[in-house]
Parts: sequence; C-alpha cells; structure tokens
Amino acid sequence: MSNKEADAFVKKLDEGLALAEQVMLREKASRGETIVYSDSKGNIKYALASEVLAGKIHE
Repeated sequence: MSNKEADAFVKKLDEGLALAEQVMLREKASRGETIVYSDSKGNIKYALASEVLAGKIHE
C-alpha cells in the first residue's frame, strides 16, 4: 500500500468514525441519554448527548 493509498484509507476511516459518532449522539439525544467521556486531563465526565450536539460541552 502506497502512502497515498494509506492516507486515503485513513481519511475514509476518520470520516466513517465521525459519522458513526454523530448517529450515536443523535440516537442518545432522542432518548434523553448521557454519554461518558474524558476531559483533557483524563477525568471521567458525563454529559447529555443533546448538550454535546448543541455544542455546549467544550473539552
């Protein structure tokens, strides 16, 4: 696999993961559920999926 092919593969993978994350957030938001994530210091945080989609969570 050439560097160009590897870069294209990584780009496609990143796009797929971003899409899957958005779908998951929308589904959780529709049910009023929370998500679990870690902040920049590695602390465990919880937030409503709807707040994440609205851009209210900045970590």
